[in-house]
Amino acid sequence: MSIIGPIGWVMRKSSLQGSMMDQLAPVFVLHNVKRRAKSMYSLYFILLLMGAQTAVLEEASPDLSAFVGDYELLSRQDDKSRRQAAIEAGAQQFNFLIRPIARARIEKSCFVLSRLSFREKDGVLTLNSERNMPLTSRIDGNPVDARTHEGEAIKFWRLWNEDNSFVQIIQSERGKRRARMSLNADGSILTIEVQILSDKLDGPLDYVSHYRRR
Repeated sequence: MSIIGPIGWVMRKSSLQGSMMDQLAPVFVLHNVKRRAKSMYSLYFILLLMGAQTAVLEEASPDLSAFVGDYELLSRQDDKSRRQAAIEAGAQQFNFLIRPIARARIEKSCFVLSRLSFREKDGVLTLNSERNMPLTSRIDGNPVDARTHEGEAIKFWRLWNEDNSFVQIIQSERGKRRARMSLNADGSILTIEVQILSDKLDGPLDYVSHYRRR
């Protein structure tokens, strides 16, 4: 079959089709190249994202080995004075009729452990003390159900800080006890900075305890 062109020349259909395919070939090649480049870019982005997630997971895994050990309370007068001041500041927020009861309850919340220990296994940290109330969890912010040595139901969770300290938060019906735990440079002294928070108080009550590694 022949096709007559606009100026009278004759071209077979097969030749015309071949010519059109020759003209379109670079377009198809360019399209395939773009598709492959897009696929490679998507794959690269996915691998990059996976690498970033892995790095975050690695950074989120704290080294707990430094805390493992046994500790005993250091008898520091400034620690005792600060704790007593916190108790009194909380008691003063109540009227004189119920102040003695409030003071006793606040003092109970502002407890200080005489001895404590940390044990770690597979990223799980256990804190135990003379209260025989082991608290075991990962430091990942996930709440864990537990009970105090008196049988009170609580929830607690732990959060890791960039300065290699961690915070343990205990939640009960009476309020929250937030304790930041850190070590000095050589790991011989453990410092516990406590905040007591309650809806019945105007603000947090703060005190500090120091422990020597045994």
